[in-house]
Amino acid sequence: MDSRLELSGLEPVSARMHAFTATLLFGGKPFATTRMPPMEVQANTVNIRDTSGRAQVTDKAIFTSFNKAVLADEQVSLGVKGTVDITTRTKALSNVVIRGLHLNKVVQLKGSAGLRGARVTAISMADSTPDQLRVALAVEVNNPGTMSIAGLGTMCLDVIYRGEKMGRVAA
Repeated sequence: MDSRLELSGLEPVSARMHAFTATLLFGGKPFATTRMPPMEVQANTVNIRDTSGRAQVTDKAIFTSFNKAVLADEQVSLGVKGTVDITTRTKALSNVVIRGLHLNKVVQLKGSAGLRGARVTAISMADSTPDQLRVALAVEVNNPGTMSIAGLGTMCLDVIYRGEKMGRVAA
């Protein structure tokens, strides 16, 4: 799971956030955990940090609901909770360890909005036989969301022409 974090509103001291386990929530219900790496953060500024790690799914049903919302909705709320220790980094309070700070934040993610606007850029039925219709499609899909899922595997799609469902394809 790659992510770009924006940490702001940190006052009055700069600090080192120690590594901690974050719980991810959808609809207020936990569905996964991930290990957050240690980070240096500065007070009174916007801190942008890129992280990479693995998420451990703890509730498959809620995880599935979250993913459906990410694909279908324009905006999705993701909760992040955890307990973190910090070490201060200022001249007056250098290297003071503060333990057990509770993190509880809901962030808004831009969803994929149903992947609307997908369009067929090429179509061929050259491999069809008298008994079987074989269609090769090239489709352009625009994802306006901030999230993507690598390695989707086979996707089943409805083929609709002028409002009428013509069939289903696996891609």
